[in-house]
Amino acid sequence: VGATSTPTMLHELHVDTRSAARDLIRRGWAVVSVKPGTKQTTGEGWEKLRMTQDQVNQHFALEDNIGVLLGEASGGLIDIDLDCAEAVGLAPAFLPATPMRSGRRSRPCSHRWYVVDDPSPNRTFKDVDPDKTTLLELRSSGRQTLVHPSTHPDDELYVWHGPLEPKRLRGQELDRAAHRLAAATLLARHWPRRPSSRHDIANSLAGMLLRGGWPEDDVVNFVHQIAKFVGEEGA
Repeated sequence: VGATSTPTMLHELHVDTRSAARDLIRRGWAVVSVKPGTKQTTGEGWEKLRMTQDQVNQHFALEDNIGVLLGEASGGLIDIDLDCAEAVGLAPAFLPATPMRSGRRSRPCSHRWYVVDDPSPNRTFKDVDPDKTTLLELRSSGRQTLVHPSTHPDDELYVWHGPLEPKRLRGQELDRAAHRLAAATLLARHWPRRPSSRHDIANSLAGMLLRGGWPEDDVVNFVHQIAKFVGEEGA
């Protein structure tokens, strides 16, 4: 599941922010204005803001970024934010497929969107390295995510990579998938680079997971996907 060709960028032309906000509201999702080129919201109490289409002009300047409120505010809308290359590369193997994906040129498809019936709490998965690098996040109630036509602080345009049709599933299923992806991402980042060591580590990992009660098919797939990714991507 290593890196593939860059997906088609959709909606790359800079559309009017207010029109984009109204479209998102029509879909039943709450939005918030964000300072241009930043991730900072423009007002107090934004977590509870539920603006209507008629209120968009008073909240949004044309050059503002736009954030979608997540979780309960938008009917269970969840964003899985993939913050490192390993998480992006391994995501297709561990996250349920969803048509609704977004990102930017340097990290396409780094946001995967779902709707769940029982939103999970926000979760941030970090590396064990000294800097505690963020691997991925499950973004839910009380959070917001920038979307097209917003501009990242690095001056890259956010784009959609598919139709705005998030996959529907149970929150527990998505939470479990996020945990497995985080574990696979962490292992891939620290997987031994010497071929002679990889075999021993793979066997030890498989044995540990089996003793922990994982079904054999799940163990085989988990270890295989990590080893395959490292074999394609590793030095």
